[in-house]
Order: sequence, then structure tokens, then C-alpha cells
Amino acid sequence: MTFFLLLLVAYTHTGAQPGVFSVKVNATKEFRNDTIIFTYWPLYYAEMLHNMAPHSSTLNIHRKNIFRFRTGVLNHPAYFSLAFGRKDFVNANRIIDRLFCIPGDSLEVVLGKDSILFKGSNAAFYQCQLQLQEKITASENHIGKGRMPIDSSSYLQFYLKISSECTYVYNEAFNLLKRYQHLMPLVCFQLLQTDITGYLLNGLISSYVSMKNNMASHFLNKKNSIPAIGRLTHAYDSILGTITDLSVEKFRAVSEKYYQYSFQKLKLEAGNKGMPVFAMIQQAPDGLNKDKWFVSHFLAPFFIRNDSLGSQLTLALSMVKNGTCRQVLQNMQQRQVTGSPAFAFALPDAKGKLVRLSDLKGKAILLDFWFTGCSGCSYNYKEVLGPIERKYRNDPRIVFVSVSTDRHRSRWLKSIAEDIYTSQHAVNLHTGGAWVDHDLIRAYGVISFPFLVLINRQGKLVSINQAALRNKTTLEKMIESLL
Repeated sequence: MTFFLLLLVAYTHTGAQPGVFSVKVNATKEFRNDTIIFTYWPLYYAEMLHNMAPHSSTLNIHRKNIFRFRTGVLNHPAYFSLAFGRKDFVNANRIIDRLFCIPGDSLEVVLGKDSILFKGSNAAFYQCQLQLQEKITASENHIGKGRMPIDSSSYLQFYLKISSECTYVYNEAFNLLKRYQHLMPLVCFQLLQTDITGYLLNGLISSYVSMKNNMASHFLNKKNSIPAIGRLTHAYDSILGTITDLSVEKFRAVSEKYYQYSFQKLKLEAGNKGMPVFAMIQQAPDGLNKDKWFVSHFLAPFFIRNDSLGSQLTLALSMVKNGTCRQVLQNMQQRQVTGSPAFAFALPDAKGKLVRLSDLKGKAILLDFWFTGCSGCSYNYKEVLGPIERKYRNDPRIVFVSVSTDRHRSRWLKSIAEDIYTSQHAVNLHTGGAWVDHDLIRAYGVISFPFLVLINRQGKLVSINQAALRNKTTLEKMIESLL
């Protein structure tokens, strides 16, 4: 389960007029950090976090501990966070973590040692969001706890248990929302109502899909696996049939939780029909949901980025209307399609020297993204990358570039010395503690590790097809073709 996040995105009929969201932050004397960060997203959902840089403003604390921030003009609801201490969103100490804001609202946030208080004409809306987030986060710590099923007959009972727990959290959240109903505009109530409904539906379908996949793999050769999956499916359908969907249609693409449910549902229907997900999205009605589905499809962790990526992106871009979604797909087209120019990175090596793509001109390059503690990264280095690197170690026509996303430099340097994820013979570079919030990571859409990128001697992308690049025989053949 995940945090309950009110992730609200561009939509033309939200009921909010275009305007600027402004926030005044009054931090009491207990806060002694040197910076405060205001971050907002005109369009946000989970897959976008590491593919589009948010809008951020950083201010130094002064004597009165008062800060003022403003967004640009927003034509729709947006999403904001406040954090202390660090200069980037990923590593910052978040005080307010992604709450919804309304264009035209002027909000004051009073930060105390153990409290957060909102002031302003729409303060109840923000206070309600914060309480919903806290309530659901606390409850989710108990959902799905206990021993995982070890045989097919246990899965049904475990799913029924999770469904009951999700429903309980949903009821608690909705009761809290109703207590605030008379204190906020109808548009705000409807947004939160849709998001809470999405929380329940997404929890039910996510648990069902996860267990169905586990059963199919764990009990593939057992005679009772098919009827057991059938019973699980019947339970899911029955539970879904008892739920009254209280979402408001015009906000279903706006609510992150409801959007995630709709995308899971689309993928499930595609599987049941034996259709590719891309084809299902093509057939969907035009609108923000369709635009976002295309982006989610291409950014999925297990999406195979093969030679058909370019033609699929071109086709998707002919249908996508939303500006931000188009920008993400265009970035992919410019950076992740075979033949596109390699991203011009500049990263420090172990001695602090800045290494640029241009320094490696004329060489084939194999980029390897990893982090300390990644078991898949260590396995790939031991079985695939390490042997190939040793084979071509003295070949001046190719260079192996190891890029660590470790937060701490000391941990990265220790891993280099241990020869588990890389070797001291590779060009070892570091993203400077930015984790995955780095332009190079965004450029290649790195959302799972290890992640390999092959670049030819002319500085053009050859492949980011992970299935091919993680296969030793295939990777050797691809490298040989470049030398």
C-alpha cells in the first residue's frame, strides 16, 4: 500500500478559475534549518515524478522566519509541497508532502514544533487533506500484515482480509471528509471524494492483480492453480459489485488514485481480451485519461523499449493533446529512440574530476546505472557486465561508464573498491546524491535498476532495450557491431 496522496492534474472543467496560488509560511523559532523549499507541479502523477522536473523555489531563513511563495498562473488545480533543509525535492525533509492547491487561493501555513496550521478563506480544505493523509498513512501500516500465502487456498482468504482492511480505511476517511463538507467549496469536496473512492478501488484491484500474478507463477504446475485463480477473480468481481462508486466523472482523470485504478483496469481488460495495452489505449475516448495512459504505458518499469518505440511514440503523439504529456513523450522521442543523440552528461568521477560525454568522443559507450544494495545490479555485473568489461578492457574503441545513484558519496566509493557493482577499471561516475532526481536519469527514463544504455562511436543511441542489454551473448554481439 502507498500513501494517500491528492495528486491533481490539468483538467479544463474543475470549477476553478485561472489564477496564482500563493502561500505565506510562518515558521516558529523551533525551525533552525537554513532553507525552505516550495515545490509545485501543474500536472503530477506517479510516473511523472522522475521524468519531469517540478517547479521549485528555495529561500533562506531570515530573522522573522516568514517566507512567501507564488506559483505561475495555473489554469487548473495543482499540487504543492513544503520542505526544509535540502536544495532538492527528493532529499528534502518534507513538512507538507504533496497537497492539492486551488488557483486563486491565498494560504498561510503556520509551522510549529509539533503542528501545522492553515489560515485563509479555504483553510479547511487544506486542513482536511492533511488529516486525511495522516489518517490513511497510519492505517495503511497495518494493511496486508501477516504471513503471506504459501499455497493456493490461502490466497483467497488473504485477499479478503486486505479488501476488508481497505474498506475500513476508506470508510474512516470518508467519514472525516463528510465532517468537513460544509466548510469547503463543492469543487474541493468532489475532488477529495473522487480521490478517496480511487484509493479504495485502486487498493482492491492492485491487491487482486498482484495475487493473481503470484499465483500464476508460484503454482503454475499445480492442478488447483486455475480454479484457485478463478475463485480469487470471482471474489474480486463480487466485492467490486458491492461498492457504490462516489467519484465525480470530470475528476476521474484528476485524482491520482482514481487514475491509477483506471489504468490498472485498462491493463486488466487488455489481458482478458488478449490485446496489447497500446492498442487498448488507442481505442479509448480522447481526453486527459487517454493522454496519461499513453505516458504511463511508455514509462512502466517493465515496458520493453525495442525498435518499435519510435513508431509507437509517433503514433501516440498524433493523438495526445495535453501539453505536459506531449512534452514527456517528445523527450522520450528525442532521447530514447534508436539513432537519437546521446544525452550530454557531465558528472564527477571518484577523484572529483568532471567527466563529460564529449570527453569520450569517438568511443562506443556502455552506460550502467546502479545503486548500492541493488541485488539485480550486483547479479548483472557478476554474470553479464563484468565478464564483458574484462574482455574489452584494453580496447580503446569502447568505454564502460558506471553511473551510481547512491545518495552518499562515501557509500559509492566503498562499493567501487568492493568490485560488486562495478570495477576500478570502469569510468565511475556519481549523480551527486540526487538519487533518481537527475537530468541524466530523466533523459533515459531510468525507473528500475540495473539500467543499461548503449551508445555508438558517433554519439548516437543504439539501444535501451533491457532484455537485450542484460543478455551476455546479445550484448557482446551488439558491441562487436559497433567496433
